[in-house]
Amino acid sequence: QLFAEAASSPAVDAVVLTGSGRYLSSGAAFFDVGVDKVNWPSVLHSQVARLNVGIFHPFIHFPKPLFIAANGPAVGGGTTMQLLCDAVLAAPGATFHTPFKKLGITKEGCSTLTFAQKMGSEGARRMLDEGEKLSAAEAARLGFVDVLVEEGSDLVAAACEFAEGWVSEGRGR
Repeated sequence: QLFAEAASSPAVDAVVLTGSGRYLSSGAAFFDVGVDKVNWPSVLHSQVARLNVGIFHPFIHFPKPLFIAANGPAVGGGTTMQLLCDAVLAAPGATFHTPFKKLGITKEGCSTLTFAQKMGSEGARRMLDEGEKLSAAEAARLGFVDVLVEEGSDLVAAACEFAEGWVSEGRGR
């Protein structure tokens, strides 16, 4: 609902998303977010597909510039949704992890496309196929993170300034 309000508000030119507390996003436990424990793979697949559409559709179709201020660790969908945004700014302590292989689940959130486009085949392989957890510095080196904010800096203020610059240059999505 907040995405819809921001999308339609003439007072909003861009959106910066960040986490509260220590994590940007700790990922989702399927059974805590509307996926039932079922024995039928087709039913489980349908529930997970519906969940993924609900999570990622707003990012894909958001009409205004959308930015991430990664304040801490991001896991699973909390990582994949970031590359559906226009830029990722990160604090030095942020980490990025996609444990799909370890969990035995398929890659999500358009990550097979967006990771390769943003980081090349090496970065995509390391994160999606090997499930490597990347530090903010390594994620910046690979191209996942666009701006690595200095230690002690105000991440949200830096992200808002970055967003304002983006909009003032006339850049959209």
